Amino acid sequence: MNFRAADGKPIALSEWSPLNGSLLNRRDFRYDDLLNEAEIKNKPLFSDKGEDIFIPAKVGEFPRCHYLNVPDVEAAHA
Repeated sequence: MNFRAADGKPIALSEWSPLNGSLLNRRDFRYDDLLNEAEIKNKPLFSDKGEDIFIPAKVGEFPRCHYLNVPDVEAAHA
């Protein structure tokens, strides 16, 4: 599996985080980076002991927006 869409671009997954009520923050991550087994095997995802953890690299970050304006922000970055 090459983890690419039909157009050849890498598959991206979006993380949506709520901010103070009605604002949202969006960050995109590459699917293949999230599934890179070598990185995940060597580092835990969570640790309360101060160990190094696996943190995927983001490939895109969008401006904060009101949840009602999400379609407008999506259209502007398409």
